[in-house]
Amino acid sequence: MLKTKTLLTVLLLSLSVIFLFENALSEEIKLQSESKKEIKPDLTAEIINDKGKIIGKAEFFALPHGGVLMKINVENLKDGIRALHIHEKGECKTPDFMTAGGHYNPENKKHGFFNPEGYHKGDLPNIRVMKGKINLEILLPHYTIEELKGKSIMIHEHQDDYISDPAGHAGKRIACGEIK
Repeated sequence: MLKTKTLLTVLLLSLSVIFLFENALSEEIKLQSESKKEIKPDLTAEIINDKGKIIGKAEFFALPHGGVLMKINVENLKDGIRALHIHEKGECKTPDFMTAGGHYNPENKKHGFFNPEGYHKGDLPNIRVMKGKINLEILLPHYTIEELKGKSIMIHEHQDDYISDPAGHAGKRIACGEIK
């Protein structure tokens, strides 16, 4: 009788362990599959060149504790350092993209990170084009998704000098994306 009770107890404990292990394993598989799900961007911008050809895109993700992460992938640009800005209007009409307006500047400051009276909220760090491509993630800590909606992302032919008003001698607008 004692042997049967012990055997039954061992059997029940074994079944309980198997049950717990299967549940834990299924939860782990569920968590892994959820973490592999693609996170969709809150906003996107198809980036076009001055001929209207799509050459890349930017994706914008709201971060849980504020700010926005921008992922930008562009091809078919000349190598070198280029200015990157957020412009005030989400309109990219070729060939010069002047419909995008000026840099986003809600506080009416001067231009450039080095300007004692600046900088525009739309001023972003220069980017380096290598082998014709840009593939970057940039943190925009002072932005919200709502604020970016209806603006544009602009790439210029030269680098921004971070001080000259109004646009840092960045030169011609060579690529633009309407943020939607």
